[in-house]
Amino acid sequence: MPQRREPLKSLPVAAASRNGSQRDLMSMWHMTPRQSPEEEIIEQRSRRSSPRKSPKKSYIETIDITNLDSSMESNLSMADTDTPLRTKVPRAVKKKLLMSKDDEEKTPFPKNLSPPTKKRKTSSKKKMAVSNDSRVTPDDLSRRLSSLSNQQLVDIITGLAGNQPDLQQDIEELIPAPDITPLVENLNFFRKNILKAVPYSRYGTNTDAFCFRRCKTHVMSFKEACVSQGKQLQEAGSWCALCEYVKQAWSEVGELPDWDNENHCSAKRLCFKSLAAMFKHVIKNGTFSREEYSEMKEWLAPKVDFHEELSPCTTLLDKKIAKCH
Repeated sequence: MPQRREPLKSLPVAAASRNGSQRDLMSMWHMTPRQSPEEEIIEQRSRRSSPRKSPKKSYIETIDITNLDSSMESNLSMADTDTPLRTKVPRAVKKKLLMSKDDEEKTPFPKNLSPPTKKRKTSSKKKMAVSNDSRVTPDDLSRRLSSLSNQQLVDIITGLAGNQPDLQQDIEELIPAPDITPLVENLNFFRKNILKAVPYSRYGTNTDAFCFRRCKTHVMSFKEACVSQGKQLQEAGSWCALCEYVKQAWSEVGELPDWDNENHCSAKRLCFKSLAAMFKHVIKNGTFSREEYSEMKEWLAPKVDFHEELSPCTTLLDKKIAKCH
């Protein structure tokens, strides 16, 4: 490796030749501190990358606001090309200058944004055409009414009728008799659940206390449905529908199993008793023809011998038939 040159050794010699005092210069040379090679390298690096140096000059030219509108298109095209930095106009500066203007109509919108559209006033004829096109069709009305509950439908009809007696009479004439088919199907569903819940036993009986406990919940559900549905028709005053409901519900109750313990048959007896009371209200409050009364008596004749709760109904039917002569 080449020997390192020590620049400080030549200094005392030159100084001694000038002043003539070589001894003083030698003492000064010994007093000066020497740097190691590592320190010189570190010092050179610090000089190259010193943060205290003055920042580089910016080559961005100043922008003339007055000539910005005329040179906007040229600057936008130049910003996308690979031109030097001093010929480009920063986008952030342009946007800030554009937004600072007071006149919004003269401000050019970028290509990727569309200017705000002004709302046009629609004429009355166009409004009428739109309203005629958006009329509710019968299919839409039926679909919306089918999603409402019974109480909501009642409120709508009573609100429309209001204080208009003619409209109330028209609605009463259009009201059909209640459909009891879903009510009877509901009772049939609960009765089948009772029969499904009864456990099968090869050697014992299916009507003991153990079997009743297995299907007790279904028996209670059948009783509640039978009584509540009949009371609903009775409160509505639809006597023809209630008479038909009593006839069909009576057969559904008769197909329930008879349990060994009499206390377990209380739900079945309560259903028969409530149906007999409903049939009594039908005979009292309903207005039927002689033929219809005779049909009711034929239906009661084979059942009075087994159900004592129907005996008051026979006497009422005889009186009604006698009045019809």
